[in-house]
Amino acid sequence: MSNFSTNDNRSMTNNANLQGAKVDNSITYVRGLSDEALTSSLSSIGSMVNSITNANLEAVRAVQQKDLVSETIKAKMNQQAIDNTINTTNKAINNAINTTNKAINTTNNAINSSNRNLGNIASSALSKLETGSKKIMSLIIAIAGIGAVLWIANKKGLLK
Repeated sequence: MSNFSTNDNRSMTNNANLQGAKVDNSITYVRGLSDEALTSSLSSIGSMVNSITNANLEAVRAVQQKDLVSETIKAKMNQQAIDNTINTTNKAINNAINTTNKAINTTNNAINSSNRNLGNIASSALSKLETGSKKIMSLIIAIAGIGAVLWIANKKGLLK
């Protein structure tokens, strides 16, 4: 029969905490993209980390009951707890990735919509500029015509 010490218990608990830290690190770049999506993701990850910690604590308790459980059964339970921890961590990571992708898609949709709006505004501004330019050119031509008539009239002495 094996001897499991307090250090073994801490090691398994620390492993669960490290797994939770890895999950938290996988979502840090999402901040600022979508508060609602990030809140949902953090809530899901928190639940998953709690499940991981509980699974490890249950495995430690089972291993500590060495007088009641044979070494084979304890080893199987410990392996099952490790497998459960890995599966739960993978689910939490996948949930974080999915939530992150949804936030990125939402942001991209907002950017695309904004770009379309900017394009419409620019097109309208160019159209108004073109119309204004035509009016200014007409005014310049009219002033030039009046100037030419006055110049000719002055040359012929009509303005004296």
